Amino acid sequence: MRYLLPCLCFWWLAAGVTAQTTDGDAAGQWKKLGKEFQQKRQFDSSTYYLRMALPLFKKAEKWDEYYWLQQDIAYNYLDQGQPEAGLRAVQAAVDDLESRPPADSQLTVVLGDLYRAKGVIYYESGHYREAKSAYEQGLEVYRRVLDEDNTRIGFTFNNLANVCYRDFRIKEAIDLYEKALAIKRKNLPADHPSVLSSLSGLANTYDLFGDFPKALAYHRQCYEAAKAKNSRADMATALGNMGLVYNHMGDFRSGLEYSEQSRLLTEALFGSKARQAALSWQVSGNAHYQLGDFEAALTCYQAILDAYDPREKGFFQEYANALINVGMTWRELKEFDKAVDAFKQALAYFKRVYPDENHVKIAEIYNNLGECLYDTGKPVEAKVFYRHALGINRRMQAQDNVEIIRACMRLAVAEPGLDSALFFVQQVLELTVPGFHPAGIQDNPDITGARWPDLLLQGLNQKAILARRKYQQSRDESWLDLAETAVRLSEKLAEAQLKNAGADDSKIAFFAHTGSLYAERLRIAGLLQKRPGGTANLADAWQTLERARSTVLLGKMNVRELMQLGGVPEADRDRYWSSSLKLAHLDQDLADGLLPDSTVRKMKEEQFALRQENDRIRDQLLKDYPGYKSLQNPEDPPSMKTAVAKILAPGELLVEYLFRDTSLFIFTADAGRQTLHEIPFPQQLEDEVAGFRKELTDISGFINEPQKAFDAYIRRAYRLYALLIAPIEEEAGNKNVLIIPDGVLHRIPFEVLVTDTSGLGQKPDFRELPYFFRKRRVRYAASAAVLLQQLDQSGRRRGRGVLAAAPVYRPLAALEGIPATRAYNKLQPLPGAAEEARRVQAFFPGRILEGAACTERAFRDQAGQYAILHLATHAVVDEADPLRSFLALAAADDSLNEGYLYAWELANLDLSAQLAVLSACSTGEGKLTESEGLLSLGRAFTMAGVPSIVMSLWPVADATTSDLMTPFYQSLARGKPKDEALRAAKEQYLASADPLFAHPYYWAGFVLQGDPGPVKSGSAPARWWWMGLILVGVVGVVYWWRR
Repeated sequence: MRYLLPCLCFWWLAAGVTAQTTDGDAAGQWKKLGKEFQQKRQFDSSTYYLRMALPLFKKAEKWDEYYWLQQDIAYNYLDQGQPEAGLRAVQAAVDDLESRPPADSQLTVVLGDLYRAKGVIYYESGHYREAKSAYEQGLEVYRRVLDEDNTRIGFTFNNLANVCYRDFRIKEAIDLYEKALAIKRKNLPADHPSVLSSLSGLANTYDLFGDFPKALAYHRQCYEAAKAKNSRADMATALGNMGLVYNHMGDFRSGLEYSEQSRLLTEALFGSKARQAALSWQVSGNAHYQLGDFEAALTCYQAILDAYDPREKGFFQEYANALINVGMTWRELKEFDKAVDAFKQALAYFKRVYPDENHVKIAEIYNNLGECLYDTGKPVEAKVFYRHALGINRRMQAQDNVEIIRACMRLAVAEPGLDSALFFVQQVLELTVPGFHPAGIQDNPDITGARWPDLLLQGLNQKAILARRKYQQSRDESWLDLAETAVRLSEKLAEAQLKNAGADDSKIAFFAHTGSLYAERLRIAGLLQKRPGGTANLADAWQTLERARSTVLLGKMNVRELMQLGGVPEADRDRYWSSSLKLAHLDQDLADGLLPDSTVRKMKEEQFALRQENDRIRDQLLKDYPGYKSLQNPEDPPSMKTAVAKILAPGELLVEYLFRDTSLFIFTADAGRQTLHEIPFPQQLEDEVAGFRKELTDISGFINEPQKAFDAYIRRAYRLYALLIAPIEEEAGNKNVLIIPDGVLHRIPFEVLVTDTSGLGQKPDFRELPYFFRKRRVRYAASAAVLLQQLDQSGRRRGRGVLAAAPVYRPLAALEGIPATRAYNKLQPLPGAAEEARRVQAFFPGRILEGAACTERAFRDQAGQYAILHLATHAVVDEADPLRSFLALAAADDSLNEGYLYAWELANLDLSAQLAVLSACSTGEGKLTESEGLLSLGRAFTMAGVPSIVMSLWPVADATTSDLMTPFYQSLARGKPKDEALRAAKEQYLASADPLFAHPYYWAGFVLQGDPGPVKSGSAPARWWWMGLILVGVVGVVYWWRR
């Protein structure tokens, strides 16, 4: 009975149609029903009704309608995930039409349409060569009867351009899209969807080519056209595509903002879980993935999975693509079982559509499965998957297709045999640069314009690795020469890419992803240093590393001063800073998370517009003032000779660390020589560093079990000394050291490593240990280039005296939901802060901001006048977003936001200080990044142009901090260098400390970064002022007496 009523309705409709209309009219009604179901994506019902219409159109001899219906049926099969059935349907129509006597012009057009439909099905199923052939056949048929500017020919040009885009034939694709666009604009309205399709195709092609400004310009044309006709769905698509371009530029923050705008539009139209939001979720997920926020990326990709019904055949591929992204993210999180499970699910969905495995996405899945095996130490098993993927790609793609090159690259890495690996890497090089010479690399054409620079870079680096291994195996010097040439070419290409990387996020990601290049450059330089003149090669290798390491840091340092020195007028500087500060405040308000949804949506739109305006102003300043551009993006880092001469004091050694691949590199340099040590990276090093920090910061172990804790400290401190310092003892001698740390080494003070284990088993007394700093002074720098700029800035500091900040805290009742407020309200009083500030002022004249008067506004208003900034206050670190870390000052009654001096505010202050002493807790803690190092509150002062920073690596006790600062300022007042003053303060503290308070927790956390020189005379100590006044008085008395 449940089927009776539908059957009766169908019988009644069929009877009515056939009884009251002609065959043609009846066919038209069946066709209309079929089209309606097609729009609803109910493809089975659509095909049924279209088939009902077929014999009626045939009987009425409406042949064009008859064949077009077969084309629609073929598309239904494609949308149901049955491309083979679709191809059979359209091929049957082609065969039938071609078997007829010579047709009229209309049927010739229909034949062209069928060939084009055949091309579409091939294209959508990943058979690009077959798609190209079908489109070309369709074009040839059209040209028999149509003018060259007919829209169908324009559509076919667009189809052929899509194939060229997929095959990475960029110039052909651009030419075809432009031809298609010209024809469409001649025949169609400017906002026609097909016109937008060509604009979008051009944008995507320029994006692939790396011409991001043109890509954005074409996407903006799409957006403006959609906006003009108020098509919010097309506006959302254009915004999502612009987000993709920003992702590819490396400007992932902008990518996130554009995807957010796209998603807001889509959700307003279709709901929060609409399939139409998949693009914006994809853009957001990709941005989070590139930023290393893999948990956020997983959330985005999961939203795509939630938007699709996995049982609906028409969306199998979209669902499977999201699973691939999920698998790649799990792989980054080292959750290999989950990654493999996601890839296998994706493979199962694709194989339901393509059981013969003839699809490029299936090859991608096999590659990803191989990567999981390779990452888990199974290169032989991985190689099987790589070869399978290569076989699929060779069946499906042109032989110079990028996927084939990628497959060869994977095999070049996975092959255990050097000769086999060299064969595959040579294929990579020849496919990226046709005619690439196997051995004489230096004779090859210019590589900077290669089609796939990222793959060429990998290939050159792998060539260097394999040639170096061949040299180590055979001791044939020609292999070492080849390795050097390959690595220098990869270095040249990497520098070109880094220079064009654009946004800081992109540069950071690039530095992280090319780590093995810098490691190999150093390894080869280490082998070459044994040759005559080999130290010059080592110096060049260091300069390459320095250029990559400092490129982001230099661009952020003291932008205000760089603008002024670069000739940017005050009005333009003010315009930029006004826009930047508005944007920063808006970002902060949104981050607080307390606003209603309607306000958040409006503020995000305002944030989006303001970000675009801020970027436009910045780009215009860089364009109009080349002096500023050259200062913000210096072409070359210092040479080794220049760096050593300028940044090292007499009797000082530069020691720079680098973690890459499975090695720790230690580079040393002074005026006499440079050396390089490569040490196999012990897997437990990060654990050793973490354990050492625990020994330093957890005082409870020493209180409860002093002997055990004392001996454990000695063992751990000596193990790290043996790993990090002992290899360079010969070079170090009795020299002081300037350390440029890397990775987790930013988190420990080298000063308190111990040089031997003589204290083991002795009575616990931390005062007597053989600390490293007892043999030499120690200071730190983010990079040599950054230190050079700090030294340069030090000479331009014009502040006088000291500004000391010592606030008191009261709970903030309002806005308790803001994370910063919750953190602020948990802060404990610092009873010794005011006394510490007064002790500082005993040695240097100036002002104390004390108690409730020490507000954010008071500090901002006065900080720019002083040579020394001393902050005895709490710090709250936000590792997720370092710019939202803050110094806690006194809360004022007139502003709920005062009390938090955020890192982004500090970085934008106009300061004249020579030295910032951050005796606050944890001012040297923060987020670690590959190229920027430790993003701490101390770094914010560096960005504001302060050349010397004393900061703490962990929360330090209030009372002992004051005891340490007194001798430090006393030494500064006597004209001692800052590093010597800090060392003397630690020695003096230990000499007078109670045994319990001699534990390094109480005094070792303070380190100096930047310029070590003495505080200059512009901030003369108070006693010299008094002596000057006395001298003037004496001179006056003598003058009066002689009268």
